[in-house]
Amino acid sequence: MTVEFKILGKTRAVVDGSPVLLPRAKVRAILGLLMLHPNTNVSRSKIIRNVWRPAELGKAAAHPGGREAGLRNLVETHIKKARGGLRGQQAEIKSASDGYQLLIDKKLIDFHRFRAEVETARTRASAGEHAMARGLLADCVELWNDQLLEDLNGAEAERTRSLMIADHFVPACLALLDSRLALDEHQEAFGLLNRLVDEHPKNQQVAMRRLTVLAAVGRVDEAKEHYEHLVRVLVQEGVPVLAELRGLYGRLKSGGLNRAAVPGEAGRTPPPSAQDLTRPSIQQWPPNLLVGRERLLKRLDSLFPVTDRPQSGVVVLHGVGGVGKTALALTWVARMVARGRFADGQLFADLTGYSPLGKKEPAEVLRRFLLDFGIEPDRIPTTLDRSVVRLRELTVGRTVVVVLDNALDEEHVRPLLAALSGCLVLITSRNRFENLMVHGGADDVEVPQLDQEEAERLLRRVISESRPALDKDGLALLIERGKGIPLALRVIGARVKKQSRVPLAVIAREMRGNQLLDVGDKTSLAAVFSYSYIALAEESRRAFRLLGGHPGASFGVGVAAAVVDLTAAEVRRHLDVLVSGHLLSQGADDRYEFHDLIREYAISRLERDSLAPERGSSLRRMLDWYLLTARNAYRHIHPEEDPPPPPPACTYVVPSELDGVDQSLSWFSQEWENLSGAVGLAHRERLNGHAWRIVATFEDVLYRFGRAAELIPVLKIGIAAAREVREIEPEAEAGLLNNLAFTYMNERRYDEALVTYRSSYVLAVERGDRVNQALVLGNMAYFEFRLDHPDRAVSLAEESVAIYRSLGVGPKIGNALVVLGVARRAAGDFLGAARAFNEAARAGRKAQSLKIQGDALAELGALYYHVGDLDEAIQAALSAIPLLEKAKLDHRCGYAHLVVGRCHYARLEVDEAIRHYGAAVLLYRRRPDRVASAEALTFLAQALAAAGRNSEAEHSLVLASEVLDGRDEALDTQINTQFSLL
Repeated sequence: MTVEFKILGKTRAVVDGSPVLLPRAKVRAILGLLMLHPNTNVSRSKIIRNVWRPAELGKAAAHPGGREAGLRNLVETHIKKARGGLRGQQAEIKSASDGYQLLIDKKLIDFHRFRAEVETARTRASAGEHAMARGLLADCVELWNDQLLEDLNGAEAERTRSLMIADHFVPACLALLDSRLALDEHQEAFGLLNRLVDEHPKNQQVAMRRLTVLAAVGRVDEAKEHYEHLVRVLVQEGVPVLAELRGLYGRLKSGGLNRAAVPGEAGRTPPPSAQDLTRPSIQQWPPNLLVGRERLLKRLDSLFPVTDRPQSGVVVLHGVGGVGKTALALTWVARMVARGRFADGQLFADLTGYSPLGKKEPAEVLRRFLLDFGIEPDRIPTTLDRSVVRLRELTVGRTVVVVLDNALDEEHVRPLLAALSGCLVLITSRNRFENLMVHGGADDVEVPQLDQEEAERLLRRVISESRPALDKDGLALLIERGKGIPLALRVIGARVKKQSRVPLAVIAREMRGNQLLDVGDKTSLAAVFSYSYIALAEESRRAFRLLGGHPGASFGVGVAAAVVDLTAAEVRRHLDVLVSGHLLSQGADDRYEFHDLIREYAISRLERDSLAPERGSSLRRMLDWYLLTARNAYRHIHPEEDPPPPPPACTYVVPSELDGVDQSLSWFSQEWENLSGAVGLAHRERLNGHAWRIVATFEDVLYRFGRAAELIPVLKIGIAAAREVREIEPEAEAGLLNNLAFTYMNERRYDEALVTYRSSYVLAVERGDRVNQALVLGNMAYFEFRLDHPDRAVSLAEESVAIYRSLGVGPKIGNALVVLGVARRAAGDFLGAARAFNEAARAGRKAQSLKIQGDALAELGALYYHVGDLDEAIQAALSAIPLLEKAKLDHRCGYAHLVVGRCHYARLEVDEAIRHYGAAVLLYRRRPDRVASAEALTFLAQALAAAGRNSEAEHSLVLASEVLDGRDEALDTQINTQFSLL
């Protein structure tokens, strides 16, 4: 069976000559993208950008694990279908770290076969075999009949198609044109040239061929007219005219452009024989300090397997500065040379792409390579184009490997790759050469930071002589400081060897942040990172250092735009530049992240290169963005309440417009570290109005996630900030004290809760703040209920409701009425409790508050259960469930299921009881609440035992005991009692 794959059009397979269209457009799109990058990791975020339009990703936000988990699940579902489509067809999709990799012979894919054939044709043409080259190139051009990668969507896919045409199809056509001209096939050449001019009228390479051909056949005036028309069009569109095209026109006007300029007409210098050439070799190999790169070395082995034939190809090793790209490249070459490979030569050039002294020009590098091959200095061509041809002639048909180290960008290496097309080339760079990988056929190997075990091996190797016995804790601290960057770990190791009597933990403390960055001189981390920084355009440098002031390492496009004071589209361009240069990494869901040490370097550049007013403005915009977006989220989560007001003189930023409760909760969860960091930063910079307002938007959000303990230190900062502005914003402190007390209560830190509630109430009374008085009294009522003091709870709740009634505050009274009902039910006043719950439900409907309605109905169901009216109890609690589900209140929804389960158990409807108890367990565990989860598991065990499912009941009780972990003595006793009854 013969199989080939086509991406020049709809992605399809051809099996034994018959086309097989793969089903589902999205699956075809994913396969097309993977086939464009065979044997290379394609990130999940890249797949999402190229396959789905933004409007198609809405359902991902509804995933229980959040938007990122939803996106991951969406891609994985389609990958499974893609794997099914490839079954038995000589290709396999493997999962990689953050994406997927298609393992396949590239020659099976039409586009990559096209590239290989074009390269073969160019080699034939350079050897004077134009007839062979013409036949190969004609077949290649015929492959391009359909729209490329037809199934891909979006702007990035359109750019990819345009670049594939510009970088591959047009050059192939021009090479075919040159071969036809060399064979005097002028009629066919003119037909192809006219087609190219019609389809690519602004392509300057096409224009240069047209001028050359017209001049060669004596149509000079027509050539001049074509040039002048093209230049007018390019100038109007702001496109620079290539120097080569201008020079060609100058020769045309002076009469210096004649038939000798037509490819194939000029004489050729025959390539020297192999025995006449020196075999260059790399003289200095790296010290044996490479650790933990076995997987990458094997990857290079697989890209360039052992063969007795000459090999060509390009691989780009890219990664952050100091990660060990050069050592990896040279170590692999050294291994191959030791095995007898690349006997005809090994070339190395440091292109100094990031040096403050400037990069090496291609002409200089080519001259060095020609000298390495033994070419006499006076025989080396004086022009770049001729040097390219000369080196290509020297290397064709020979086994040569070349390492191009520290390349700045694709333009830096393009002339060199043209000269080295017959060689195996390893490029190292801090930039991702995406165009070279996509359109030039280069393979992509990202060099990551070392993992924990690899970092320990490297550090032990560096310092083993000076410290035979190592303190494990101190060593762990040093490894953490190095963040997996080999250069950082070697810097640390050198310090340890120098201070051989100083404890490792002490050295680790001394080498935090900037202290580690500045150790050393030209090889310090700061110096290494600075080369990447200096290579950026000024606007990208500004973006880099201002983003260093962001409180967290990970952030989205929206806040980045606010920090840098650009639109989202504008800042994205700078973010892409920083990602390409490995100064940022890009993850799924459009998030960007600093490596810890690079973030420290960004902060140092911010302090050094940005003036105080610029830093202050950027900080203010960032805080405004977080506050305004948090207010938008608050509106969705608490539609019945007004969010904290914005601060005066808010800057003009564009906050995220979130879509509903799901997305708002997901945003709070995703941004929690940044929000808490922003609060601390605002307080330190005395922007206290921002600090307390951001904290006030949190409300019960972290309580819903089961992470309320994380809120306590942030609330304390918010309270400290509110105290600083107490005179001008008196309501702030009492409200945050109330929130802190509520959090203490839910964490069962009752003594602290009581003290804080009292402080909040006293402050509200002193300030005459009746709204906060009512709020605190309602929460204190619930607190007393939790302490089993129902009479006190009723008294406090009635006072809270009375204040709300006097103020006419509609929505807030609903919550107070629910608390009043709970307190009355506990005190045995069932009729009064029912009145309170029904009034609360009406208040919730009037305020359109799902939360208040759901709470009231769930508690009303619990009341009916207590008085034995099971039908009414089930009806009320079941009515509460969809309301609480829609409000995303998992813990309250779990409570309603528990009420329904208890009613069914009382009716001896055990299966229904098990179903609702099970739902309650799942909802409580999602939050999570240990005591509530243990209680639900205990009820579930009781029902399972009643159904005769004792082993399952025992398992539930074991799990309940583990979850509870001694947090509630009475419930612990109940669990043990049930164990004894099984």
